[in-house]
Amino acid sequence: MRNMATKRNLEEISKTCRDILAKDGEDGLFLFLKKNSLTRLQDNPDLEKEFIETSEDFFSLYRTTGEEHYFTLGKILRRVGHAVYRHGFMINPKKTMNTKKFLNLLVK
Repeated sequence: MRNMATKRNLEEISKTCRDILAKDGEDGLFLFLKKNSLTRLQDNPDLEKEFIETSEDFFSLYRTTGEEHYFTLGKILRRVGHAVYRHGFMINPKKTMNTKKFLNLLVK
């Protein structure tokens, strides 16, 4: 994990996401996060990197604690990060690709 302040932030994210996850399920949480992030994409063009880094932090928490909900949140955040990344290319086709973190679709 990046630092202790991040752990506190992860606990807040976890609590908020668990409430939505319990109410709407995995797909409901994915759609909620995706919708909210796409509206913020204009203000923060590197938003997908934040999702991927936070997802990696949740995976790290899962490996240390073994709590299943951390794995689920990490998986959902990674999906949202990739969706935001692909949507960013639809908005700005000249955006530089990040081949280390994201899968890129081949278009003919």
